[in-house]
Amino acid sequence: MRVALVSRSSMYSIQGGDTIQVLKTAEQLNKLGIQADVFRACEKIPYEKYDLMHYFNIIRPSDHLYHIKKSKKPYVVSTIFVDYTNFDRNRRNWIHKNMFSILGQSGSEYLKNLYRFANNQDILVSPEYLMGHLRASKMVLNNASLILPNSLSEHQRVMNSFGYSGAFQIVPNGVDTAIFGTLPQHVERRDKVLCVAQIYGLKSQYSLIKACKQLNVPVEFVGGTPPNHSQYYDLCKSIAGDNVKFTPFIPQEQLVKLYAESKVHALPSWFETTGLSSLEAGAMGCNLVVGTGGDTRDYYKNDAWFCDPREEKSITQALGKALESPNSNKLRETILSDYTWARAAEITVVAYQEALNKSKLLDMEMFQNPENKNALMGTFPKPKSGSLGTMILKPISYFDIFDHPLRKDEIANLCNVNGNYTEFESELKDLVLNKTCYSSGHFYSLKQNVSELVAVREKKQIEAQKYFLKLPFYAKLIRSFPFVRGVAISGSLSKNIMYEDGDIDYFIITAPGRLWISRTLLVFFKKVFLLNSRKYFCINYFVDENNLRIVDENIFTAIEITHLMPIYNAPLVDRLKEANSWTSYFFPDFKLSNVPDPVPQEKTCLKSCLERLLPGKFGDRMDLFFMKLTFKRWVKKFKHFHSSKFELTMRTNRGISKHHPQDFQNKVLKEYQSRLKQLNISE
Repeated sequence: MRVALVSRSSMYSIQGGDTIQVLKTAEQLNKLGIQADVFRACEKIPYEKYDLMHYFNIIRPSDHLYHIKKSKKPYVVSTIFVDYTNFDRNRRNWIHKNMFSILGQSGSEYLKNLYRFANNQDILVSPEYLMGHLRASKMVLNNASLILPNSLSEHQRVMNSFGYSGAFQIVPNGVDTAIFGTLPQHVERRDKVLCVAQIYGLKSQYSLIKACKQLNVPVEFVGGTPPNHSQYYDLCKSIAGDNVKFTPFIPQEQLVKLYAESKVHALPSWFETTGLSSLEAGAMGCNLVVGTGGDTRDYYKNDAWFCDPREEKSITQALGKALESPNSNKLRETILSDYTWARAAEITVVAYQEALNKSKLLDMEMFQNPENKNALMGTFPKPKSGSLGTMILKPISYFDIFDHPLRKDEIANLCNVNGNYTEFESELKDLVLNKTCYSSGHFYSLKQNVSELVAVREKKQIEAQKYFLKLPFYAKLIRSFPFVRGVAISGSLSKNIMYEDGDIDYFIITAPGRLWISRTLLVFFKKVFLLNSRKYFCINYFVDENNLRIVDENIFTAIEITHLMPIYNAPLVDRLKEANSWTSYFFPDFKLSNVPDPVPQEKTCLKSCLERLLPGKFGDRMDLFFMKLTFKRWVKKFKHFHSSKFELTMRTNRGISKHHPQDFQNKVLKEYQSRLKQLNISE
């Protein structure tokens, strides 16, 4: 895969957090086998060399419009959406304060950009931008394959500010573990405050100096001053005492010692999407003081001291508590686990894959050829087949997680037997003789008590039959709801078993642009008329007809998709399986059996009338309203989730609704990897 990463023209002359984000993302992408080249917006880009464009900074849409139209390539946008509204409305200069209050967020950014163009501080790449900032931003967003905000709160801000309702993938910012992964030896931490940032009003260094003076603690500022902010720098120097040191911009490698010797890193900003220097300082074991504006709580939660940049007293109190508290490795461990550029690049590749799939650049021939797919994707390789014995053990290992022994014919169905059944039976027999797995009749498991497990499985099969008898009634019921176009069974019932406390999991396909209306009505019915019982009515995964491809390419998802039992509109469910032909890399010979008869495709008068009541733009607005309402509720309810976990388990966009808060997929995959490791099998 070849990707052009495009950022602002001044990314090198005026370096900021976005500069680091672009360069580190490209560096890690190249390590993953993706050809990722960085361009400034003012540079000529050979579009024909690239499969995909990746733009950075939605508040600089003038950098992107020209390239979007000229390249005619699919693209993603790392929004890095900073909202300076509170800062602009609290400026010291009353002229600026009143002017920005009148103009609002988009008007303020428009004026700032015009000023930069007029003073040769930036280059007007797209003259179309002059038609308006808000208009230009919406054009960039609405034509993107998906956006890549750095946090859930940033995504919500984009939704609220621009009315964006398209696909997104949370890509958290990170640190470079090669630089900040190890604490330097023989460096003693002392009572000192460090602030690594450009020096201007947004970062509140003036108030930080006063707080440090009151606490009688030394403070060092590392960073330059952006254009148009020299007066603020002079103001800071004018009140600086002997305890204050100013150091110009230095490379990241030289920051390591400064972080390691400082007890506290303080960045009491009015707004930060992350605050990369805070992330780096946290990785080096510093206590953090950060402002409450922006998305800092998404990253630091209860592991930092938060302050209000408007109040010097708040900054002083937070700083005092951070200085009094011992340094801990808790935040350091979280950052090095969840917030690294390597991890950000891996998530970005998933987003690239989805963008290319949406643009239909990956045709069916590409998906049928594993070697071509690996060359293009740089990730998600086909599991190494190895010996036939290895191929046999993989499905046994997977279902063994659920204490579910497999029949011989089921194992063959999940293996690449290629019609060579004799060799398959011989290999299976050898595995039993070597006690790699165990058998009871035609059933096989990794556990020795396989006969007991078979008895339990048979009981589950009997229980499943009770649920299958109920299925036609509930299938017809779901079918009758507006905009429902297809229904399939997933989960345990799709494997012809049912636990005593189990439920029927439905995978529902809706009409395009009406998923959230349909979902809301179904959830309302379940809560009110079924008293929120999930036993026969568990509706936790929705896609619309334009979003049939599932991006989570792993064995868990492959098994769920291949085992989907269509119970309404089987041809549409088959289309979904065709759209996910990548599952054949895991199970090339799989054929679904024992499928119940689907209910007829009937459309009642009531359903037709309700659908006609929600046409065009009115229906679009209603669908968007229900999506935003649900998303806000989930963000509040699952605020303890990391952004990447939230995106995986509670995926929310106009074409997909996933509600799996128990994170069952990750738990199963970790257990599966553990079992393969015990068997010395590589994935």
